[in-house]
Amino acid sequence: MPDALRVAIDPYLLCLPNPCYSLEQIERFVNSLLGWNGILRRPEANVLVADTARMALLDDGEYPYPHKLRGLLQRHNCDFADHETICRLSQNLLDRTPSLEEFYGVNAILVDETKTQVTPCAIVDRLKSKTRSAFIEMLVIVLVEKHATVSSPRGSTTIASTMEGLAGDADLSEIQFDSELYDWSWSIQDRYAIPPFPAAVSGLIPLATSHNAFLRQLGVWELWKNATDAASAVDAIELCIDELVASGSNDEHRTRFQLGPGFLESARTWGFGNRSDYARLLVESCARIVLNIPKHLLGVFHEHGDSTRQRRRGDGALAFRTHLTKKSAGFRLMLWKLPDGTIEFANVGDKDELSIL
Repeated sequence: MPDALRVAIDPYLLCLPNPCYSLEQIERFVNSLLGWNGILRRPEANVLVADTARMALLDDGEYPYPHKLRGLLQRHNCDFADHETICRLSQNLLDRTPSLEEFYGVNAILVDETKTQVTPCAIVDRLKSKTRSAFIEMLVIVLVEKHATVSSPRGSTTIASTMEGLAGDADLSEIQFDSELYDWSWSIQDRYAIPPFPAAVSGLIPLATSHNAFLRQLGVWELWKNATDAASAVDAIELCIDELVASGSNDEHRTRFQLGPGFLESARTWGFGNRSDYARLLVESCARIVLNIPKHLLGVFHEHGDSTRQRRRGDGALAFRTHLTKKSAGFRLMLWKLPDGTIEFANVGDKDELSIL
């Protein structure tokens, strides 16, 4: 699902808090960078940054932030992140290829900003002049392509942003955009028809104000990706954990977890990859175990069929098993509990499964 993971970076994501009144503002800024950096580990993700936005950030003095950032960290006694780490997180997002313009095949456009309306208006008003113009052009390119390829199987582009400066606009998931386009030039060849100028550009653009919000918009099934990718599977379990907590489950005893090397392959083998009902069952079972509220009791996984001794791995991890289903094949989930408390989900099997990977 490459197109389901296509995001365009809102340049405000890379702007230091200004004015910065508290350590909490710096923490939110860093957490936002950390969250969106999480999508970069996905090989199928298209993370797009407009070349015009890169240049505008430089012209407006928003990036890079050599002395400005050091001053903020010192003034607020910040000890949870250092200058080098923050700069690396920002640069990771900026150093994306192809650029948004190259991805869409656009050379340049001309927009009448006096006839441009964006809702919520704060999403553009919080930007400095040149960066604001670059962001508006970026939104035009995304929206024109969205309308031109409405019948295409390609997914739409989501704007990767942050809630900072959008107080009172909780749970934003769309940008309402209206403007007039006066010129459009392709970099190589025409990809689709552009309406006669001046052309009205109007519509809704998907927005995610955090990496977690983006994952929620995708949903567990999209993230699971038929059990083909470990990073996506981890995100699916994390999302399910968040959903359980949001619905009232206690996360006081939440523990760390990881996937064993044979987990996804065994899930696919037993049909937990491409069956949405099975996949949801497996993901929720894992999430509940992480929260220490398992759907079914965890039983000891013995050394062999006739043994009463619990299987123990060389690193001291103890083996367990639990029901996924009790009817028909009676599927089981095997897992290890590591000495530090981390859960490692090992493999899926039927009720007669005698191996733990």
